[in-house]
Amino acid sequence: MRIKLLLFTLLLTTLGFSQSVNTYNNAVSANYIIVNGTIDQSTTGADLTWNFNTFTNVGTSSDTHTVPTVAESTNYPGTTSVQTTTSGSTITKVFSKEDSSELSFTGANTTDADFNYITNNAIIGTFPLNYLYSNSDSTAGNLTYTGVGTIPFTGTIDTEIDAYGTLNMNDLGSGAYSGTVTRLKITQTANFTVLTFFPGTATQTTYNYYDNISNNLVFRNTVLDISVPGIGINESNFIMEMLSTVTLSDFEKAITENSINISPNPVKDNIKVSFLESTAIVNISIYDSLGRTVMQINSGFNQIDASDLQNGLYIMVVKTSDRYFTKKFVKQ
Repeated sequence: MRIKLLLFTLLLTTLGFSQSVNTYNNAVSANYIIVNGTIDQSTTGADLTWNFNTFTNVGTSSDTHTVPTVAESTNYPGTTSVQTTTSGSTITKVFSKEDSSELSFTGANTTDADFNYITNNAIIGTFPLNYLYSNSDSTAGNLTYTGVGTIPFTGTIDTEIDAYGTLNMNDLGSGAYSGTVTRLKITQTANFTVLTFFPGTATQTTYNYYDNISNNLVFRNTVLDISVPGIGINESNFIMEMLSTVTLSDFEKAITENSINISPNPVKDNIKVSFLESTAIVNISIYDSLGRTVMQINSGFNQIDASDLQNGLYIMVVKTSDRYFTKKFVKQ
């Protein structure tokens, strides 16, 4: 029996400004390059420099975010958002719940395995999370594996914003990355028993690096160790992914937030969008803090009715004929 490592690997790898992280997920769908290389993430603190400049390309993955189906809401109670990650023929879904900006995981699923926090969800925290934030939460639920059945588990999840500074990554075909980032670290342990008699432990550590200007999750790295000594399982899995700079350039393309203005901000009822240059808008998308599309506007851009939006942080993505503009705003 081989425990599915990819499920754990993708569970805790999925926006932010200086020294804080505003939301866990990217605000839009994202493409990643799976990389190989040697990196050092041991140092924590302020104004650090990470030189991840020896990467090689070994594959690709992509993330999308949707609302749960009826079946998904039934199987993972409380779920408000589903992240689907595709890498080759492998599709993994991570289910999460947001309640008053508090984010927690409710489950994850692949073809052969299911990880369900149905007994006790895994709380990450109430966003935005600031530098030096830390939280520890108990977790419990069921692991289900093809050919094995359902295995109950208990464990903990520890979350912290442990560092910020400058991240440099080498060019893998579409441009090098260099920018200021804030790092979110999540450590999870799960204890379970396989085939009634064999205790096992899984420990996973994830580092997410969020760009302080674009608010994108630009690099993520997960280390997973699984041990079931009684049946000879002692496995380790390591994955690193950098956000494709094609995605970044399409999303930001020589844009700064000063190129677009939203007024008023914070917003109460109506939003007015204006540019510092003459630009024709094709459409506008508005995303909530979990990366879900909550509004799609194809006309009437000068006066957008936002009265139905719940209070909280949102990302507006404005599409023109040749580029995208992004802007954060708050609904009160």
